[in-house]
Amino acid sequence: MASTASTIIFVPGAWHTTKCYDIVIGKLQDAGYTGKLIRCELPSVGAEPGSPAMWSMVPDIKAIDDAIAHEVDSDTPVLLVAHSYGSVPASCAIKKFADSGMVKFCIVAGFMLEFAESMISWCGGVPPPLWRREGDYVYPNNPEEAFYNDLPEDMQKELLGELRSHSYAFVSPSV
Repeated sequence: MASTASTIIFVPGAWHTTKCYDIVIGKLQDAGYTGKLIRCELPSVGAEPGSPAMWSMVPDIKAIDDAIAHEVDSDTPVLLVAHSYGSVPASCAIKKFADSGMVKFCIVAGFMLEFAESMISWCGGVPPPLWRREGDYVYPNNPEEAFYNDLPEDMQKELLGELRSHSYAFVSPSV
């Protein structure tokens, strides 16, 4: 095997870039973790109008799949850490690696949808109060309270500045 330490791939949730993992990654590095620490950005976060990520979860799945495949092809075990919405495309991406024994999956405050179930159907067909739809995008309502209520105000402001729009496609059925 190329390395004794697993590569950890971090997948953010809706609206978030991988900057949200800075503290965790820093703590792992400070503790001397020797494996690779990879950030996997989701194309649906901050998607441009007309991009494929506006209409499908498939680009998110592909981004995660590509990150996993690169490590597995190098014979490196992977721990895939996915937060919230990121757990939905991540659970689709790991399917093809299920028999490899190379990929472990950690879901942080995420979702385990049934096949072809959507985020919106999981919510009973009605968007939860956290979401606000504006055209083809979804934004979080009151993110400082929903996401960062236990952080110092300066850190809240920094993280709030990193939030992006999210394509409405994230409510589409998982594949």
